[in-house]
Amino acid sequence: MALIHWSESRHGSKIAELDEPKKKFVELVNAMEGAEDHQLRPMFLRLLSHLELWLEREDRFMEEWGVPHREHHHEEHAQLINEVRYLLQRIENGLYSLGHTYIKARLPEWFQAHADDMDAELHSYVSANVSAA
Repeated sequence: MALIHWSESRHGSKIAELDEPKKKFVELVNAMEGAEDHQLRPMFLRLLSHLELWLEREDRFMEEWGVPHREHHHEEHAQLINEVRYLLQRIENGLYSLGHTYIKARLPEWFQAHADDMDAELHSYVSANVSAA
């Protein structure tokens, strides 16, 4: 069973540059469900790499588009990246249960809350104000 179910109406923006990385995040998180302890480190490394590229790119788009309240949106991105870095350190020290709990509880919760709040606001602004989107 998937931890996160992609919903075009809830998560999508109709802008490929925003949606494709989000879909990849969903794919990565769902692949982490049921991971064995020895699989956690490489999976968290892949997740961290994806988050850094995706969220830095989204932050640049928001800057270019003049999205209001982008600082708070960026802070949420930075917090998630820092959490994943922290969990990766814990996993490298053998604290696998923290990684498993984070995968099942925090990542799906973050994605849904971020989509419903920050991304909904972003999508609304972009659809009303950015002609290239």
